[in-house]
Amino acid sequence: MWTSVLILSLVFWIFSNYYVASRIRMISVLSRLGKRKSWILAFTILVLIQAFMTLTLNFVAAAVSFIHLCFSFAFFNLAEKLISKKIKGKSVHDILCLCAVLVTIVYLAYGWIQAHNIRETRYTVESEKITKPVRILQISDTHLRTKYDTERYIKELEKMKKAGADLVVITGDYVDDESKRTSMEKCTKATAQLNPPLGIYFCYGNHDKGYYNNRDFTDKDLRECLEENGIKILEDDVIPLNDEIILAARKDKHISRERISSDKLMEKCNESKAVILLDHEPNDFESEAQSGFDLILSGHTHGGQMIPLGILVKILGENDEIYGMHKIGKSTFIINSGFSSWSIPYKTGTFSEYVIIDFIPSAK
Repeated sequence: MWTSVLILSLVFWIFSNYYVASRIRMISVLSRLGKRKSWILAFTILVLIQAFMTLTLNFVAAAVSFIHLCFSFAFFNLAEKLISKKIKGKSVHDILCLCAVLVTIVYLAYGWIQAHNIRETRYTVESEKITKPVRILQISDTHLRTKYDTERYIKELEKMKKAGADLVVITGDYVDDESKRTSMEKCTKATAQLNPPLGIYFCYGNHDKGYYNNRDFTDKDLRECLEENGIKILEDDVIPLNDEIILAARKDKHISRERISSDKLMEKCNESKAVILLDHEPNDFESEAQSGFDLILSGHTHGGQMIPLGILVKILGENDEIYGMHKIGKSTFIINSGFSSWSIPYKTGTFSEYVIIDFIPSAK
């Protein structure tokens, strides 16, 4: 599957470079240079732009940015064909090429702002099984990668602390392959300072163990750091929080295919109590609802990240929902769009956030 995806991506990249270069070379100042020179200069411009973005951001970010530029050129090329029927002249092409570039820059700038300005999102969930309210802080998908991520996360922790959460849960992808040990240790120590009455709990996401083993710490190091700072790791485990609430967490679907079913996990719980479940990937809603979990907290999707990725992923059946609060029977599902993201530094389909959930007794 992934081989096919890579081949298709390569074919698309080659075609899109050819297409965008064909539009650039028709700009007045280049077209005067002749066919051969205009092609060479157009491709040179594209190579330099993509190289610059790869060096300043990363390869994936550069590819995403270029794809958006390609679609902008396609849109304005269509506009040019419609306009050129009424208005003749090279200036139309030049202006619309400039529009394609400016629209791409503005759109991605908006995506950058959405990704890097962290919002606090609040939900209220009622339960018949509790008599006292519990405030939950959900942190998800921090993907600690750079010094900037570290500083931003620690700064936001000060805001999170003011929310006065009784319970803190980290629903996966705390780190990824680009994370550094110093960053992981510094952020974990800062997280521990939240010190909520009911504790801090962690479940694994698909990136936490690392895919390529090229970072300067191991999964064992991560586990030890979390545990040394009083953050409890749950993997297909349950733990009572108080006389009324049980916390459970599943192993991640993609890195732990031997994880137990939601029914088996629920068998470990007292169903008369409210059971909160942590499951990084939101793709087992029906089973978890049928098993009787009261509140299910997930991340993973980044809220759809960029239009139309969220819709496509849902259509392909990778996730049951993309973002927000959903109900199936008596079960409530909340999907966090994440504090940060993987290699794509833009969010156009959503925004970055941490979540506060007020889990309260049902009104009688």
